[in-house]
Amino acid sequence: MLVLMHAGEVLLEKRPPAGIWGGLWSLPECPPDADPEQVAHGLGYDAALSGELPGLDHTFSHFKLRIQPMRLTVAHLPAGASEPGRIWLSPQDATDAALPSPVRRIIAALPDEYTGRPLTEDTELQVSPSVSSRSTRSRRKGS
Repeated sequence: MLVLMHAGEVLLEKRPPAGIWGGLWSLPECPPDADPEQVAHGLGYDAALSGELPGLDHTFSHFKLRIQPMRLTVAHLPAGASEPGRIWLSPQDATDAALPSPVRRIIAALPDEYTGRPLTEDTELQVSPSVSSRSTRSRRKGS
């Protein structure tokens, strides 16, 4: 998944109504073997890779999804940046949107330049349907 950031906001895309996470807002997808900057360019954004975020596992009833979020910085938004099906929100506002649980956790784990919270290299977000995003953040902070 791509975490495209511009001026303190993250890009979300509306998922198709059918299928996994149908109708929810999500981060843009990026195949594991693809160049994240090229995928961002295909979406219409000139973005520079600014790092990997901690990976996470999400288990569905019939398969396990491994997500490796890649953070990219977008210097300038193109004219069509606010096209239907895409929205730029602050990480705080994004976590209040209709998001799949793993996407909410990725956004909640953004490093301090976006949220004021530090992100350490040993942070690994283990996602379980029974664990709320608040409890995951609390455990990571040592609370």
